[in-house]
Amino acid sequence: DLNIRSLSWSADGTELLLDYDSEIGKTYRLQQSPSMGIGSWDPTSVGMEGDGGDQTLAVSLAGLGSSHFFRLTAAPTFKLIPEGSFQMGDQSAEPKDGVSHELPVHSVDLSAFVIQATEVTKAQWDDVYNAATSQGYTFDNRGVGKGPDHPVHTVSWFDVVKWCNALSELEGLQPCYHSGGEIYRSGKDPDVSCDFTKDGYRLPTEAEWEKAARGGIAEQRFPWGELIDHTRATYQSIQSGGTPIVSYDVNLIPGWHPAYAIGERPFTAPVGCFAANSHGLYDMSGNVWEWCWDWFSGEYYSSSPASDPQGPGAGPESTKVARGGSWAGSAAACRNSHRGWEDPTSAFQIFGFRPVRTVNP
Repeated sequence: DLNIRSLSWSADGTELLLDYDSEIGKTYRLQQSPSMGIGSWDPTSVGMEGDGGDQTLAVSLAGLGSSHFFRLTAAPTFKLIPEGSFQMGDQSAEPKDGVSHELPVHSVDLSAFVIQATEVTKAQWDDVYNAATSQGYTFDNRGVGKGPDHPVHTVSWFDVVKWCNALSELEGLQPCYHSGGEIYRSGKDPDVSCDFTKDGYRLPTEAEWEKAARGGIAEQRFPWGELIDHTRATYQSIQSGGTPIVSYDVNLIPGWHPAYAIGERPFTAPVGCFAANSHGLYDMSGNVWEWCWDWFSGEYYSSSPASDPQGPGAGPESTKVARGGSWAGSAAACRNSHRGWEDPTSAFQIFGFRPVRTVNP
C-alpha cells in the first residue's frame, strides 16, 4: 500500500535513493536480503516514522553482492507510555464537569506499555481479519469503515479482543486472551480472561487509556488543553440558540464536523488528521469510541487498586468501558476523564479501538 515515487542511484553509484509518500501514524521498515526466499530477510532494519509527506531514503550498497533485494513495509506506529503514576478522574475546577463515577480523583501507578498511535483503520482491520478467518477465527461483525484510512467501526468488544489475538499469532507473539484454557478464537465468552504477562496485543485497561490520553500533563480537560473545537477533533458541537451548551466547547458552527459530515453516516475522519498529544497519539478525543478491557462500575474508583488496576469483575447485565467520545458525541464525551460503557456484544458506527502491548512482560 506504499506509494513509491521513484528509485534512483547516487552520482557515484554507492547509494540507492528511494522516494516515497509516508503516512502519519505509520512506521516504515527497510530490510535487505540476498534472495527473495522466506526467512532470508535481515531481521535488522532501518525504521522511520511517517510524517504525512514525501521522504527520501538513502541505502548504502557497500559490501552487497551484484544481486540484492530490498523491501520497504509499513506498520502502525506504537508509542511508549513509561511506567509511573498519574492522577485519574475528573480534575476540572469546581463545579466538576463530570458525574460521580468520574470521582474520586485518585493516584494510579502503571507499568510501562506501548499503544498504537492511531485508531485501527479499516485497511489494518481487513488485513488481520482476512488472515484470521482463514485460520479458524470467527467474528460476529465484518467491520466497516468510511474509507481504508478511516477507523474501523461496527465491531463489538468480543470481535476486537479476538482480532488482537489473531494479530498476536500472525506476528509470532503470545496471545493474551483465553477462554476455557484455550486461545480465544471464537464465540462470545463473558468469562474470557486476559493474561497481562503475555507479549501479544490486547485492549488497554481504562487506566492505561486515560494515562495515554492525558499525554503526561495533569489537570487538562482534553489531551491538548481546556477547550475544544473542530480544529482539534471530529465530534458534534451541541448548541442552543447559537451558544454551545458547555463553556469549554468554543466551536462557532453547531453540529457535526463540516469537513467530514458528507455522504452517509458515519462522519468519521481519516486517522491522524488532527494534531497528536504529547505522547504522539492521534484522535484520543472524538472520531470513534475506543473499547477498553474493563467491565464498568460506577463505584470502582473508590476501591480501585493503586497499581495496574484491571477493572471490577463482571456482574448482572455488565457492560464494557469505552473511552474518547465519537463523531456523533458531544464535547463532554471527548474529555479525558469521561467514561462510556456498552454491552460487549454491541456493534455500532461509533465504536472502534486501538491495541496496546505490555512492555517487558
